[in-house]
Amino acid sequence: MVTGLYAAARGMMTQLEKHSVYADNLANANTTGYRRQCVGQSSLNLNTTTAPATNGQISFPTGGVDMGAGPVQETNNPLDIALRGAGLLSIQTPQGICYSRDGRLTLNSSRQLVTIDGHLVLGQNGPVTLPPGDVTISPEGNIIVGGQQVDRLAIVEFDDPTNLRKLGGNLLQASAPPAPAQSTTVAQGYIEGANVRVVSEMTAMMQCLRVYEANAAAFQEQAASIRSLMETVAAI
Repeated sequence: MVTGLYAAARGMMTQLEKHSVYADNLANANTTGYRRQCVGQSSLNLNTTTAPATNGQISFPTGGVDMGAGPVQETNNPLDIALRGAGLLSIQTPQGICYSRDGRLTLNSSRQLVTIDGHLVLGQNGPVTLPPGDVTISPEGNIIVGGQQVDRLAIVEFDDPTNLRKLGGNLLQASAPPAPAQSTTVAQGYIEGANVRVVSEMTAMMQCLRVYEANAAAFQEQAASIRSLMETVAAI
């Protein structure tokens, strides 16, 4: 009986975690370069006879980041880029090197290539500084100004997307080192939208709520049974 109570409680907590992931994906459906968070398989043992952890938390694998392509829009801005493939831009942030698909690049006051949020974009030689002149970015990521190659974008790929986690917005942190991109190309003058499918996320969220309600009903039933048993024992 107590086992069923714990199982229902853990089921509710799992659905709350899933709901949070779906809600975050939907909230970022219009965020440039956003990669949707995947929902992993729960590793809960519903047959356990022990109580949940004392801090009220459970282990819930998120399943990593979906590196599928998002819709591409032409901007004709020479500093806008869209990545085709599973690659990520390397970005210098206060939290260290992070990764992003947001290709809305610009120049700061020192003519350094930065993201829309002001983080430094890294090339093969570190932060990229551009001299005055027309900028061309090749499919391989080479940055050419005035006919001279200045640097090459440090585009990387991860074999296992579960090594990536959200840092906030469209920045990603990695728990394992990346590899240089082999199958990613750059499209200059384009940006990539979020790879969130709104209808699919909403459908998954609704299913999540139904499962939560079922677990909540089971929890209430188990609690009522325990209460009845305690009252019976007390009356003896």
